[in-house]
Amino acid sequence: MVERASAQAPSLELTGPGSRLLSGLPYDTWEGLSAGLFSPLAVGGSVVLCRHLDRLDEESLAKRVESERVTAVRR
Repeated sequence: MVERASAQAPSLELTGPGSRLLSGLPYDTWEGLSAGLFSPLAVGGSVVLCRHLDRLDEESLAKRVESERVTAVRR
């Protein structure tokens, strides 16, 4: 699992320690688990979970990205 999550990290824009992913994906799929937990942990990054991320307009999303200092977003 760690190997798979590490391999997927670059596609999630997780480049290593300091990478911060904002994820609104549910945990009922590998994609959601990988983005919201496994890949950030595998590379020493972190994740910000946001329920209903898909409901944010672009301005609200931009504010969230800035306030949470995220480097990538997955909806």
